Amino acid sequence: MTTVGARGTDWGRLVIVVDGPPSARDIMLVERSAATLALNRLVERDRESLERQSHRSLLTALVSHDSPVADVVVRARALGVPLEGRALLAIVLRLRHGPELAPLDAQARLRTLAETGAAAARAVRGLALVGVVDDATVGVLLSLADRSRVDEGLARFAGALRREVEQHKQDPAEVVLAAGSTVTAPLDVRRCFLEAA
Repeated sequence: MTTVGARGTDWGRLVIVVDGPPSARDIMLVERSAATLALNRLVERDRESLERQSHRSLLTALVSHDSPVADVVVRARALGVPLEGRALLAIVLRLRHGPELAPLDAQARLRTLAETGAAAARAVRGLALVGVVDDATVGVLLSLADRSRVDEGLARFAGALRREVEQHKQDPAEVVLAAGSTVTAPLDVRRCFLEAA
């Protein structure tokens, strides 16, 4: 048996079952397997973090209008989220905090909420930009093919978000979801996020 973890955090144990005492080969196998699992988890976490950062920069550019919309549209399409000829729905997610959290704890919870929101979008096969947009908010921009099915898309996303939150042993009542109106032009996304906020 060996511990699977990295950077002082243990995630679990890896056990190999053998007849009799483990050989040197068995020990090497379980240790290398644990190292591979830990490395994979770290790489996955970094990949998710980079994806959230990319999404955050695009959401910020759409809301602040500090980049030409055409550039943002091209960058979003490169990330697999088309913004033209689609119904765009702005959603904000916030956490209800009981006692005030330390700033680092609050940021960690927001990053987790962003990852949860992204997982919910993937669960419903939705195309979305998801990222932490300020000290209290995760922004989600759903890109839907059919404008007549926006309510259904929002309901599916909200249901998937609830399941993801519960799966992580969190209280769904701690997450507040609000949506703005639906637009078809990326230039109008700012107004939708203001409505949702």
